[in-house]
Amino acid sequence: AMYGHPLRLRIGRQEMKLGKGWLVDDITTAIFGRSFDMARLTYSLDAAVIDAWYGKLAENGAIEEDGDIDFYGVHGMYSGFEALSISAYWMLIRDARSINDTNFTAPIEWLEGAFGLDDYDPSYMHTIGLRAFGKSGAVDYDLELAYQFGDADHVGALFSAFGTYGAADADFDAWAGDLEVGYAFDTRFAPRVYIGGAYFQ
Repeated sequence: AMYGHPLRLRIGRQEMKLGKGWLVDDITTAIFGRSFDMARLTYSLDAAVIDAWYGKLAENGAIEEDGDIDFYGVHGMYSGFEALSISAYWMLIRDARSINDTNFTAPIEWLEGAFGLDDYDPSYMHTIGLRAFGKSGAVDYDLELAYQFGDADHVGALFSAFGTYGAADADFDAWAGDLEVGYAFDTRFAPRVYIGGAYFQ
């Protein structure tokens, strides 16, 4: 506890898994883990946990004026209902790596800037989501919905072809969902059958 409150602060390289790990997980494969360089503050109560963090996914400040990829977020979970737990979150990835379609001499670069070409601002990908999960008797369920939005300049840069310029005004705008429902038989080994599916726009 910090200062008499149920707070915990962790600074440095650490693992993080949000919920079931659908969007943020601490593994990449069955044998390889993933860690993040971040500052993470956790507030814990009997039925609720709230996490807030700031982290670095890539740091290139020594090469570029900024050039970093930053990761922010807030995640809260409440488990005070019978057979129902709820979590909600907001995450932001800010990608400020420099992107250039061309590297001409100064006069041409100035003209590109005047016409708004070859000018990609940092990308800001917001993700908001809601998850409901729980178990009632032999039946368990897990439903998660997420929506991503924001400025996708770094993705728009990929739209260039044959020397053309990319789309500097591309946007993130997509939904995704994940659902699983299971049933555990009341036998010696308690086998469980389940059905699930995922949707990505």
